[in-house]
Amino acid sequence: MTFPEWLAGVGGVEPLEQAEGAILQVLLAEFNLVREQGGVRLRVAFGPESPAIRRRETRSALRGRMPGFGSAPEVQRALEEVLLDGTRERYDHQDHGFPFRYASGGALPLIVHAGKEHYGLFYRDIHPQGWNIANGSCDSLGELIDPRRTIEREFREELIVLEPAAHREHVPAWQGAWPAPCPEADLARVLWRPRLGDAAPRAPAAPIEVEWLGGGDSLTVCWAGREFPPLGDCLVNVNALDFGIEVDRIARFRLPDGALLLDGEVSGGRLLDRPIGLFERGRLESLARAPGPQDLLPDVLFFAGARRAPERLEALVLDEFLPALIAAGLRPPESRARFRALAAKYGLCPVTRQLVLRRASAQAISR
Repeated sequence: MTFPEWLAGVGGVEPLEQAEGAILQVLLAEFNLVREQGGVRLRVAFGPESPAIRRRETRSALRGRMPGFGSAPEVQRALEEVLLDGTRERYDHQDHGFPFRYASGGALPLIVHAGKEHYGLFYRDIHPQGWNIANGSCDSLGELIDPRRTIEREFREELIVLEPAAHREHVPAWQGAWPAPCPEADLARVLWRPRLGDAAPRAPAAPIEVEWLGGGDSLTVCWAGREFPPLGDCLVNVNALDFGIEVDRIARFRLPDGALLLDGEVSGGRLLDRPIGLFERGRLESLARAPGPQDLLPDVLFFAGARRAPERLEALVLDEFLPALIAAGLRPPESRARFRALAAKYGLCPVTRQLVLRRASAQAISR
């Protein structure tokens, strides 16, 4: 059924390619962040009448209309004093002109490859541009109350481990208490199959053991006046410049010999097929401490179902990645010109940088 004209006037009905990208984030004008021994504690409260976002483009619209957003640099410094420096005991946010988006959940892959630990990051071509973890917004009230569900779902959806020689995929086993189906992950695999040709999986999937490295942070959620038990063993990231609150964990696993990493992110029913980079852990932690924008080349690069030369990253983005997104209608024609104009084309996204720095400082990670 195509979209008939009479439906255009019915609120809440829109083409699937637009509705499919819906997100769920609550706008919080108040929250508390307190430093405790070994980590931080975040407390949030919301209810049925709290304002919420259901469209991705709303984020950009909010940025330009929030009357309090001018204080973002000052708020960011205060947040980093709590989260990174440990020089401040708490931060209490209370500004109805500057709400934060709660919540996103993310997994930072820590991949053992060639005997070394590497961070596995996805290239993000939209604001904020740069290398990013596997993350995304909540998509249900249950995930808002317990973002650990979002973390594990996003990890399974976005990262595909393929062993071409054995014609099989390596699938992470569920670590949480929710062995629920992931239709988005299933769709990504269906879309990848014709691209892989002879390398497409034919053998049964092999389990891959994932060690979730907990953090010293905790989250307390109060929904409609009811306070839920604190969620521990996580890492809390609060970023004023992107007015976002994210709960993260680190997923450590060993990459099988000869395996490839594929991007499972789907938008509008189409694969994004983002470049995936492996960055040697010590090198990236050192680079993350450096001030100012910088371009970071990975030690290992995967794209379009193959290993690629890391030094060819910029040409790959300009000549293959962005043109494919433009042809699929997922990016505007001027995307390549915008990319060329960026001062730093492939640095670290703010949340990724904060997460890497927190792990490097050993303030929140314990084995």
